[in-house]
Amino acid sequence: MINNKLPLKDLYFGKTDAYNELLESGPEQFERAFWKNDTYCIDDFLHGLKYYIYGEKGTGKTAFLKYLECTLSSNPQNLVIPIRYKSEFDPEDRKSLQRAATSNNIQEEVADIVDATEPKDCIASWQVYLISRIIKGLFFRGEYHVFANSKDYETLCKLIKSIYSDNSNRIIPQISKGRVNVNLSALHGLSADVELEIGFEKSRKCVNYQRLTKKIIDLFSALELELSPNNIWILFDELELSVQSKKLYKRDIQLVRDLILAIERLNGICRNHGYPVHTIASIRSEVISSVYTSGFEINKAIEDFGKEISWYIRGGSYENSPIILMIEQKLKVCEESKGIKTDGDIWLKYFPQTINKMSSKDYILRYTWHRPRDVIRMLNIAKENAGEASSFSQEIFDASMRIYSQKSWNEIAEELSLIYDTNDLQAIKKLLTNISVPFTLNDLSSRLQKLGQIYDCVERFNQRHKLINVLEQLFNSGVIGNSGQRMRFKFLKDDDLDPLGNMIIHVPLRNYFAVQSANRSK
Repeated sequence: MINNKLPLKDLYFGKTDAYNELLESGPEQFERAFWKNDTYCIDDFLHGLKYYIYGEKGTGKTAFLKYLECTLSSNPQNLVIPIRYKSEFDPEDRKSLQRAATSNNIQEEVADIVDATEPKDCIASWQVYLISRIIKGLFFRGEYHVFANSKDYETLCKLIKSIYSDNSNRIIPQISKGRVNVNLSALHGLSADVELEIGFEKSRKCVNYQRLTKKIIDLFSALELELSPNNIWILFDELELSVQSKKLYKRDIQLVRDLILAIERLNGICRNHGYPVHTIASIRSEVISSVYTSGFEINKAIEDFGKEISWYIRGGSYENSPIILMIEQKLKVCEESKGIKTDGDIWLKYFPQTINKMSSKDYILRYTWHRPRDVIRMLNIAKENAGEASSFSQEIFDASMRIYSQKSWNEIAEELSLIYDTNDLQAIKKLLTNISVPFTLNDLSSRLQKLGQIYDCVERFNQRHKLINVLEQLFNSGVIGNSGQRMRFKFLKDDDLDPLGNMIIHVPLRNYFAVQSANRSK
């Protein structure tokens, strides 16, 4: 400790993945270091008024959900059930959901229950899965009581147990010709009327899946409440889309879309019946904006019950940027954890007044996409290059920018891999490497033609892709924008690229691409 401050190596800025940060730091430290961005409207979520938190990647959706988990779990009256879509549901789960949504046999056999002309979906399957997590949560955690022990509740528990084994969190069991196998012992004592409703075939140990889902949802909607202080919170994270292939990407669009709608319907049931049960989900913006959601009124659900996380504030001073305040919060928590009383300007305690002739705060913002993930990545890399230093300096950041720039591009390239293969990405890299900024559409077109005469990957790229489509995708990914009196970038809330105007590569990526400055006015 030097002059009542910490060496940089002892500072903790967190992880680029909030889930990993919570595991490493623990709930208490995580809560203390969490910056309550005003855009979160946390009370709206805690009171059930909002239940979708959405935003671009890296904006802190998981951090927000984990903060809610820590806050809610601190009250022993709350049963908190965290679920991670991306990591908890394997390919077989997702295939099962697809089969449930596309099985013509199911639709034909229950035409009297479900309109066969409706678009096939797996909304009901998701609702049943969520109900199963609620019932199993109450069953395994016997200290929680929400629903009265009525005949409907007893029947619901039997149906849930018949298709979900005690240790399984699968979304739905295996479906074959519209039927699923059941555990006969779990259905012991089931009334004849219910057996008929669900198409129970004792000899084949199976039930009609579509009828079963309808019955489970109907029973849940008819439950009676027990006088109890307990609340149930389901926190659904990582509602993202697979980047492994275009096929899996499209599949996940449907599955996540239907999960969003299932959450709205289940929350509606709970709200209308006064159930103390809430389901909250964090969602990537690309899921919402995807054209595959256009046939469903998903945007209305998001608009009415969602809140977007955005750290960019148009206008105003960077001094009051929530990202800067977030960093200062983390610095204060680090000092407090070491018994240091924070006083004075904590920013200038660890950062220089200026970096590269601009305010150090402005520098941090200019080298990010106005997302916490970028800042955490940058500061962790700078800390690794700081050695025993007790303050950041221009030299430390200069030494860190190459690695930061490369890691930033790697993350973007992973997203672009949904559209472009390895050779295409190599061609894009050739196009942008050593380019002069600003540049025009004609500059890029001429550059591609020349590079195509040298590199096979670029020649193939020119044959497969139209330049304007590539530029719009690079704009959407935050790689390029327009220069001029006011810069235009997607992360600055500009919707479209001006292909006829001057274009530039965003500052954080210029080091990686060895960008040159042209004499043209920016």
